[in-house]
Amino acid sequence: MYQSIIKNYIKKISIEDIKNFSLKNNIFLSESELSTIYQIIKNESIIKLLLEGHEDKVFKQYQNKFQKENLNKIKNLFYTYKNKFL
Repeated sequence: MYQSIIKNYIKKISIEDIKNFSLKNNIFLSESELSTIYQIIKNESIIKLLLEGHEDKVFKQYQNKFQKENLNKIKNLFYTYKNKFL
């Protein structure tokens, strides 16, 4: 049920939304990190992997695109919301 809601929300999300959400959660992204997250979110095949529980593949694939501290914060935030909604 939540998966279709998540997919519909993702279609509308902007890079500014991502930036504001990350700042609200104490994640200070560089412009390249912000751009990478936006690209990930807008890629339907990656979202499918995330929603199907294959987030380790995605995190591994993109781990070199993020500062270690930011990657850890992103993972923690992802798992918090995954446990809540998926």
